[in-house]
Amino acid sequence: MSIRKKPLDKHKARTYGAENRRAAREKKQREKKTKAVLALCIILAVIIFVIFQVFFGKNAYNVKVGQNVVCVIDKSKLTSEDILNTAAASLSKDLNTNVRIKDEITLEPVHASSKDKVTVEYAVTKVKEAAAYEVEAGIIMIDNKKAVVLETKNEADNLLESIKGKFAPENADVTKCTFEQDVNTVTDFVDSSEILTFEEAYKKLTYTTEQDDVYTIVQGDSVWSVANKFGMTIDALKSLNSMTSDTIKIGQEVKVKKQVPFLTVEYNP
Repeated sequence: MSIRKKPLDKHKARTYGAENRRAAREKKQREKKTKAVLALCIILAVIIFVIFQVFFGKNAYNVKVGQNVVCVIDKSKLTSEDILNTAAASLSKDLNTNVRIKDEITLEPVHASSKDKVTVEYAVTKVKEAAAYEVEAGIIMIDNKKAVVLETKNEADNLLESIKGKFAPENADVTKCTFEQDVNTVTDFVDSSEILTFEEAYKKLTYTTEQDDVYTIVQGDSVWSVANKFGMTIDALKSLNSMTSDTIKIGQEVKVKKQVPFLTVEYNP
C-alpha cells in the first residue's frame, strides 16, 4: 500500500524560508560581532604588552663589577665576557703589560630610562676604574718562595747577574758563578703594589745579616787583617774576645761577627 504525501501549504513554505534567511543573517551578524570582539581583544593585548615593555620591560643591563653596579647599558647581544676582555685589553695598553682582571663582570637585565643608559665605551671605562686587577711581572723565586717582584722577567734575570757580579771574586768570570740557594725567575700575575724598582730589589737581595762565628788564626794573620776580613773594627774584635793586646797565635780561635748575605754566590772556576 502506498502513502501519499500531503502537499506543503504555500504560506507555510514562504514562512519557513523567511525564518531560515533571518536565522542565517543573525548567525552572520553574530560571527561578525565575535570576530570584531576578538580583534579588539588582540589589539588591546598588543597595546598592553607594548605599554608594559615601555614602562616595565627589561630593556637594559646593569653592568656589575663584583656585587657593585657601575653603570647601565642598552640591552644587546653584548656579553659580560666581551666587556671583561675589552677592559683588560684597554688596561694592558695603558700599562704596557698584560693585565688580568680579578673581579667577576656580570650583566643584570633591568628596566631603565634612556637618560640612565651609557655607551659601551663609557661602560668599559667604569669597569676599568672599579675592577681589581693583576699585572704580569717577573718574579725571582728563592727555594720555591717568592723573593722579589720586578716589572719584567728580563729585569729579574739582569738583577741576578748583577748580584753575582757583586759577590763574585775580583775579575772572576760571572758566567761561572752560581747561587748556593735554588734560584730561578718566572712570569706570573701579581698585584702592582708588589713590584719593586731595580734598586729596591737589588738592596733587598744583597742585604746581609750579622751572625756569630768562630775563626781560627792562620799563618800571616794579624788583628787588623782578621777584623778587616769580617768587616769589623779592631776595637770591636778585641772587645768581643776580651783581648788586652794585639798579639794573636796560629791556631788560636777568636770570636767574630760574620755578615751573611741574603743570597750566597759560589764561584766555579
